This record gives sequence, C-alpha cells and structure tokens, in this order.
Amino acid sequence: SGRKTATRRATAYGAKPGNTFLAGTLGRFRITAVYRQKLGDMTEEDAKKEGCDSLEDFKALWQRMHPRLGWEDTWYVWGIEWSRL
Repeated sequence: SGRKTATRRATAYGAKPGNTFLAGTLGRFRITAVYRQKLGDMTEEDAKKEGCDSLEDFKALWQRMHPRLGWEDTWYVWGIEWSRL
C-alpha cells in the first residue's frame, strides 16, 4: 500500500542510498536514505514511515519483535528509507 517506507534495524545490512531491491509482488524499490538514529530520537513521523499509527504503536511493535531487548531510548539503530520505482 506504500504505507511503510522505512525500517529500523540493528545493522544496515549493506544498504546504501541508490541501491534497489525487489520486494516480492510489491515491486522494485530504491533506497533513498540510510542513517544512524537513537530509538529515543524517533518521532511520530518516523513511526508513520514504519507503517505504524503512532510512536507508541511502533514502540509496542518493537518490543514484540525484540522481547529480550525491549526498548532503550539510548540504543542506536539504522534507519533505512525507500521509495517505489
């Protein structure tokens, strides 16, 4: 649907702006930005790029995905953003 246009990961997995990738039947995408960010610096807009309705929803999703780690505002993650080609 184009709702999710970013992801946060522990590593960038070699992602670089300009790289393209195929996401199954969704089509081809181009990475537009790769950056480091503290979880605590995420905004409501960042959460919406992640496909969530709010930052609180994203925090809950993160904690479900990473139950042993939880959420720490000081942790750095990689932000990777893309657009559909």
